[in-house]
Amino acid sequence: MSDSGRRRNIAHILAWPNVGGTEIATYRVIRTPPLDAFAHLAFCPQLSSEACQLFSRAGFETHAYTPSELALRRPMPFLMASLALARTFRHASVDLVHCSDLIAAFHAALAAKLARLPTICHVRNPHDAIPRRYRYLLRGVARFVFVSRHAREHFPLALGESRAAIIYDGVESEPRSHPLARVAVLEEFGIPPVRRLVGMAARLAPQKDHSTFVQAAHLVIQKSPDTHFLIVGDHSDTPAAAEIYAELRRQSEQLGVASHLTFTGFRTDIPRLFAAMDVVVLATHFEGFGLVLVEAMAQARPVVATEVGGILEIISDGETGLLHRHRDADHLAAQILLLLQNEALAGRLGQAGFKRVTADFTLERSARSVAELYRTLLR
Repeated sequence: MSDSGRRRNIAHILAWPNVGGTEIATYRVIRTPPLDAFAHLAFCPQLSSEACQLFSRAGFETHAYTPSELALRRPMPFLMASLALARTFRHASVDLVHCSDLIAAFHAALAAKLARLPTICHVRNPHDAIPRRYRYLLRGVARFVFVSRHAREHFPLALGESRAAIIYDGVESEPRSHPLARVAVLEEFGIPPVRRLVGMAARLAPQKDHSTFVQAAHLVIQKSPDTHFLIVGDHSDTPAAAEIYAELRRQSEQLGVASHLTFTGFRTDIPRLFAAMDVVVLATHFEGFGLVLVEAMAQARPVVATEVGGILEIISDGETGLLHRHRDADHLAAQILLLLQNEALAGRLGQAGFKRVTADFTLERSARSVAELYRTLLR
């Protein structure tokens, strides 16, 4: 509470209209004590988007803003958009601005400075470079929150320790019944009950390596033809996602795996879907953390992921999951088959992953760290 007795208002800036790990992580943590001591407002590019609806349905106040790219030769559109967003901050009595990722900070950092508000920027991926024009905008950010050591070490701006913090994302660790979830999910999607279920949940974006996942599916089916694959993620909310979806459909047809592959589209029941899977995969080109892996481990499911970035801070190969080489469909297929054919190993890795989550990646732990950061900046 502030001195006036009201809850302090935190503006969460979301950069994307669709729902992925960034939006899910933000949504979950702000619903967890002690962050319920603050009032949370979601700022989205479109009020009708899936991202905005996610927060609106949960009762959070939502606002639309117009993202604008800073162009040095024509800066006025960006300046006008920043002024408009600053006015919205004032009208909504915002006390602190929390940008959900670096792109969100590009959109909102100047507006927060114009409104004289402290700003936090989450950094969820490694970055090789930041354009000079945006470096000036980031000077006003009070704290950068990195989701992993890897993301912190691969950030191109020099930051003092007082401006940087590492806070791992967290999840609820309440595993559902695998047999019951499996039966329900197979029935929902019309998948024969004799088949094994392997899935990948990730935003359809260039960062994710869905193509290698589909290639691996082709190789797995040759040796385990009773295996079915799920790709979970919205594929219609943006032109880029729709294009990737169309390419994956073409690839699955060419490889002859289309009848073994289901695209679920956007889902709000990711833990339930993970609970139904025999193996959960994350194939990716780079990753700051890998929240979906933690979600799968929280359901005691064995995981296979690309050995890149912050994933190595979650998975110890052969102990809490399995790793595969980047863009190596043969290696990914071999790791999936190893788990499908060795139930004892799959069970051991699933239980070890669950213990890791309950020790290091809980929502409560993440929320306490974020709440303390809010209180420090609001004093």
